[in-house]
Amino acid sequence: MREFRVFSTCLDRAGYPVPVTWRGYASSTDAAIRKMEREAKSNGWSVALIVFVQQRRVARDKSLVEIKE
Repeated sequence: MREFRVFSTCLDRAGYPVPVTWRGYASSTDAAIRKMEREAKSNGWSVALIVFVQQRRVARDKSLVEIKE
């Protein structure tokens, strides 16, 4: 499992945009996006845009950040 942050824009029930940052552990970028979408839907929001996904791994005392757009 790796730590991810998914930055997105969601729409609330009234249609207003809400900036959302989901943070959690997942096995891949796609799995992190699916978890974020599931949590957003449980809050009554719809996902309008995935801005970017940030992945963090710790390897030999170095923090690596990979960004996938």
